[in-house]
Amino acid sequence: MQNDLWFGKYRIQKVLKRHEDTIVYLAEHISLHSLCILKKIDKKSPLCRGLYQEAKVLSSLHHPSIPCVFDFIETESFTCLILQYLPGKTLLSVCQSFDISEKLILSYAILLCDILKYLHSQKQPVLHLDIKPSNLLISESELYLIDFGSAIRKSDIRKDFFGTRWFAPPEQYEQSILDERTDIYAFGMVLYYMVFGQEYTRRKGENIEENNRCSKELSAVINRCLMLKKTIRYSSIMEIKKRLLQIQQKQNKAGEGKASASYSVSGSQRHIGCTHFAIKLCKFLKYQYGNCLYIESNPTRAVCDMLTENGRLNSDGIYEYEGIPMLPFYEGRILSDEMLSKYKHIVYDYGVLREEYREDFLKGKHCFTVVGAKDWEITNTKQQQNLLKSSKVIYLANFITTKEQAKLLRAMNLQIERLPYESITLTGKTSETMKMLRDIL
Repeated sequence: MQNDLWFGKYRIQKVLKRHEDTIVYLAEHISLHSLCILKKIDKKSPLCRGLYQEAKVLSSLHHPSIPCVFDFIETESFTCLILQYLPGKTLLSVCQSFDISEKLILSYAILLCDILKYLHSQKQPVLHLDIKPSNLLISESELYLIDFGSAIRKSDIRKDFFGTRWFAPPEQYEQSILDERTDIYAFGMVLYYMVFGQEYTRRKGENIEENNRCSKELSAVINRCLMLKKTIRYSSIMEIKKRLLQIQQKQNKAGEGKASASYSVSGSQRHIGCTHFAIKLCKFLKYQYGNCLYIESNPTRAVCDMLTENGRLNSDGIYEYEGIPMLPFYEGRILSDEMLSKYKHIVYDYGVLREEYREDFLKGKHCFTVVGAKDWEITNTKQQQNLLKSSKVIYLANFITTKEQAKLLRAMNLQIERLPYESITLTGKTSETMKMLRDIL
């Protein structure tokens, strides 16, 4: 199937999803060299009507956070909808990988409010009716809403409504009259999922228990969204956005004047994994506590070259790489207080530490240095220890066994943490790196 050419212009790259009579492909337009999504449904399937409805609804919508329709093709055996490809990870996968901070939850929720405001403000309001974490894509600071297979115009009368268990309100099961408050219930379910990392499995209509996972203000918003009687829910998505902005502003005001927490990272030698760890630390801090900035603080310019090739440059001169704001090293760079004050957590990557940077390195709230334990690496590790001479430094070793860890302890009287060998994506809340950082920080 891979590399098959469909309709003379779409080359199949891979299967993204397969479900009953539906297959979703990632494809490339061979002339435009652009990626797109192909949704194919068997003509005999009852879902085929939904695909036509999805195409009809999407063709009238024009919003940067909603996929555009490129084509709609029917054959004797199947129907195919071709959509704009939107990059990113699903909110579902993000929630499964990290405990998301309330700051980030509020940011995502406000972005979703803007999308729903657009849908609900149409001349004939559009109801999505299947808002859930797997239908929301996160790409850096952007949020996208996808899969309009259940979407209808508010004025449409349909007897067959589709939704997702836990995320659909009672009226969607009962074939009652649906309106904007139906989407608001699902919106509340998404908020709940971001906070707790699971579906709302308690008895429906029951208030969220007192918890330390989010503020009382956010709990109150979720509780009202999840009311069984839609007349008790918020009447509009803009009412929710107004309340979320108030919560966000209150939290931002509470954080004003507080200095950014700084984290220093260095390595005993090149290619020891210093930058790899620094980026993983940034990802942990971003999702666990809030926004985080990576600053390349060494003249090797390795990260500068990487960002030039793969990063996205923002208007403020800061790049984004895999969702992390990053500032590369370059001559004449000025780190203004105004710029740094935007970030609650800042990770400084010193690379192979030099004597002239030692004092700045030790100013970090937490100082990490990545060292080696192999016979040919011990000399550099000892030099790093002699240079730092500080009990606040946390030593991390890459690629070592427990035997080598014990050997290092005996030879240098040095307590050292084994650095788990994991990909830079930090997938999974149970990752060893995540556990280690939670224990340390």
